[in-house]
Amino acid sequence: MERYALIFGVNTFGAMVLQTVLTAVVVDGRGLGLDIVPQVGTPFIIYGGYFSTIAALFLLRGVYTQVRGCSARAHDSPAGGESACPKTDTCPGHKL
Repeated sequence: MERYALIFGVNTFGAMVLQTVLTAVVVDGRGLGLDIVPQVGTPFIIYGGYFSTIAALFLLRGVYTQVRGCSARAHDSPAGGESACPKTDTCPGHKL
């Protein structure tokens, strides 16, 4: 049974928790204590760095997955160098 709504809800909840914590750190007097109104300086850099870090993590995970998939296919191919799947174009395991 597939539970896409549950996964979506958990991901959304996690994102809202992270956003709340980040906002509390940036705006709260005990955290960085920055003003809400001038969003040009430091808050922009903080939020930009946060989203850049997330993007870099996704990029690294994607590159790792692609490299791991390519090396696994190279080990699975027969000794003759031909593909193990006779219909390479239609086999989802061989598409990049």
